[in-house]
Amino acid sequence: MDDKETKTKQAMLEMLFEKTGKGFSPKVMQFGIRPGRYGVVSQPDGHARVSSDCGDTIEMFLRMKDGRVEEAKFTSEGCVTTVASAQAASEMAVGKTVRECLAINQSSIMDYLDGLPGESRHCAYLAALALHRALRDYAIHRKGHWRTQDRQKCSREES
Repeated sequence: MDDKETKTKQAMLEMLFEKTGKGFSPKVMQFGIRPGRYGVVSQPDGHARVSSDCGDTIEMFLRMKDGRVEEAKFTSEGCVTTVASAQAASEMAVGKTVRECLAINQSSIMDYLDGLPGESRHCAYLAALALHRALRDYAIHRKGHWRTQDRQKCSREES
C-alpha cells in the first residue's frame, strides 16, 4: 500500500469515527486507526494465525530474548476493533515473560482499551487467543530445540 493510499484510508477512518465512534474509547480509535505494532517479524520465535466466526483474522509474531517478549507485531484482516485489540495485546506483551503474558486475556485487553462495545468484545478474545497461540508455538519450538541439544549432548557423553 502506498503512502497516499494509507493517508486516504486513515482520513476516511477518522471521518467514520467522528460520525459513529461514540461507543469507542479514544484509545480504541487511536489503536484502530494507527496501530504502531502492525507488521511482520522476520523469523519469529512464536507465530500464530487465528480467525473468528465473523471472518476477522489476526496473525501474531513474537521475538523472544532471555525468556521475555522482545518484539510483538501483528497483521489483521478485520475491523477496527480487531486491529485495536491486536495492537493492545502486542503492546501489553512486550517486556513480559511467557507466564506474565498468559495473564493477558479478553478482560485485560478490554480494560487496556478502556472498554469495547458489546458487539466488539469478541475482538479482544481473538487477540488474546492469537497471543496465547503464538506463545504456545514458541514453547513448542523451544522445547524441541532443547530436546535436540540434549540428544546431541547425551550422544557425545556416550561416545
